[in-house]
Amino acid sequence: MGVASKYWQLYRLEGSGQCKASELSQARVFFTTHFPQLRNGVDVPDIQVQQELLKFRQESDRVSSMDRDRADLCLLCFISWEIERVCAYLEARYGQDHHFTRQELYPFVLDEQGIYTNSSSQPAYQSFAREILQSFDIDQSSLSTWTNRRVKSHIELNAFLLQRGVYLVSNWAILNDTSPQQLERILGEFCHLTSQEVADNACLLSCYHQIYLKQRLEERQAGSRRRCQPPTPAQYQQIAEIFSQQLGRSFSAKSVALEIQNLSVCLRDYRVLIRGGQVPTESWEQMIADHKHEPMVESRDAEDTSSEVDEFLHHYRQELLACLDSCIDQVTQSRIHRLQSKNREKPNQNSS
Repeated sequence: MGVASKYWQLYRLEGSGQCKASELSQARVFFTTHFPQLRNGVDVPDIQVQQELLKFRQESDRVSSMDRDRADLCLLCFISWEIERVCAYLEARYGQDHHFTRQELYPFVLDEQGIYTNSSSQPAYQSFAREILQSFDIDQSSLSTWTNRRVKSHIELNAFLLQRGVYLVSNWAILNDTSPQQLERILGEFCHLTSQEVADNACLLSCYHQIYLKQRLEERQAGSRRRCQPPTPAQYQQIAEIFSQQLGRSFSAKSVALEIQNLSVCLRDYRVLIRGGQVPTESWEQMIADHKHEPMVESRDAEDTSSEVDEFLHHYRQELLACLDSCIDQVTQSRIHRLQSKNREKPNQNSS
């Protein structure tokens, strides 16, 4: 349920760069004419309203182009509110830790002005909100859900977030998308773990795939379209049982949950780094502070485990900084070599 004003107030950027909801009189007149029972302040059944508005698009041969345009305006207003809401969420979720505000996100996705120059033709420039509306299928999802997905998959917005170290893919999707063979290469080259540590983590990922990924694929085949959710306690327990059998040691569901989270953080940092983003150096400490799980191997005491975690964090930072230094050095040397080659070519061009 929502409020009626969302269908005639459009969020758009002003010349100052600020975002403001402005009333579109044409949209308000159209909405109140076709939905007189819905007044501002009254809960609006969004799905039913959107179904009615979409009929003006679907039945174009039976309605005037003006009514079709006005119905679109109402839907574009609603989409703008959803876009603003997603930007506000991203700021609240990541802004403080990654140093950005929603105002920096608006220019990427809030570019609709709500103006029609000619109702018989499409605007020369198609705004992002219009792209969302054009691609929306009410039989597949709600307009709110579809807008949320489109904003979070916006290429330029994601490039900006990536520069801030934000990668908008869930931990579970990252793990689902990584094969044990890929993991072995990443852990060996990026994290520089020992061969035994690499093998153990690859085995853990394989166990995760046997339980979580298998059930996820079964859900998709059954028609589920929801995003990846965190594993359930029952799934963690199943993973722990298989993992214990594979390694011949006893692991609890809690310790396996922590190791899986650690693994996903490493893979996330790797993906951010190779895409040119900034890797948060405190991600490991924050996760461990937030999730006080028991140690990986139940027979070890907490003091030994704490020492191992500190040692791992120290090793992780050293290797990460060394990797960054190496990448910077390679890029610098490549640029110098390219400039030197150009300088050598110039005398030859002048003499010819």
